[in-house]
Amino acid sequence: MIDSALQTGAKSTGLRHKYSHRIVWPLLVAALLSVIPAAQAALSSASPFGINTHWEFLDYNDAVDVANARISWARVDFNWADIEPTQGVYNWGPFDQMVINGNIYNGISILATVGKTPQWATDGNAGSGVPRSASYFWNFVYNVVRRYSRDNGGNFVLAYEMWNEPNLSFDGTYSQYVNLILEPGAQALRTALQGSPYQQSLVVGPAVSDAGSYSRKGTTYLNNVLSANGYNLDAISFHCYGTPSGTRDKIRSMVNVCVNRGYGSKPRWLTEYGFRSNNPNEGTQAADINSMNIIMWDQERNLSKTFLYDYTDYPGAAPFGITRIDRSHKPAYDTYRNFIINHGW
Repeated sequence: MIDSALQTGAKSTGLRHKYSHRIVWPLLVAALLSVIPAAQAALSSASPFGINTHWEFLDYNDAVDVANARISWARVDFNWADIEPTQGVYNWGPFDQMVINGNIYNGISILATVGKTPQWATDGNAGSGVPRSASYFWNFVYNVVRRYSRDNGGNFVLAYEMWNEPNLSFDGTYSQYVNLILEPGAQALRTALQGSPYQQSLVVGPAVSDAGSYSRKGTTYLNNVLSANGYNLDAISFHCYGTPSGTRDKIRSMVNVCVNRGYGSKPRWLTEYGFRSNNPNEGTQAADINSMNIIMWDQERNLSKTFLYDYTDYPGAAPFGITRIDRSHKPAYDTYRNFIINHGW
């Protein structure tokens, strides 16, 4: 069983892999920890530097590439619709794989973004629809946290972000987000971790976009969520894009909301920022990333963690990655790596 789990659980090469649903986690973790190869200095969850990934950690080599850049945190999609496509039936295989490759093998701390409504849970649109019951999301988060942060020999996911950009990708009002997503999600996480001997995972959110208008404008939505339920958040997250100076100004606006709502001392995580490599070229992207990090970490110093978007490019999508589709490195890869190293991580 252990040999089989290692073969199927340690080094897959992408979505083509047929996942094992019979992994025995305590045995697997013990086996993996005993055979982890000697590596460079261990990554630390105390590092403020992260990156967005999606399905990349299904490939062991992608996780190694992230770790080699000295990037200590990865924001990973833990989509509800993919994990629980049928009520009460869980598709753990690919998510076990990502945790094994990212955290257990390479020491990358994982921020799991939990969201995207399965069709069975809503009368609305799959992905963005409002759940019919708060208990649906509560049960989902509880089972995810028990699996990856409590029951299997350690805490392999140190933070859970409650949805992605709900002001743009959740069809309900902000109060429905609070009552059906944030509140039950936070309660489920803390219930799942009661009495745990491991490091407690964090509740992060609401991951608002700086875009949107009227009640869905990023700062307005953030203000409303913090006013209603900010006490449930261990860290406040938001997304800002633009030129380096424009992104700086948007971050300041988000920070002002946090301060004005009485949460100025709560950690603030910028869980998306980034620059395209065709605006106009890869050299400009690298320069913008360096300038933005200088602004955030040498000048403003008003954030706790930042997650660059994105690790890699995708066919048909805007090229935000620091690697190309074939995983060759753009100049931005070395730029980000060097900045992290030069800042002691």
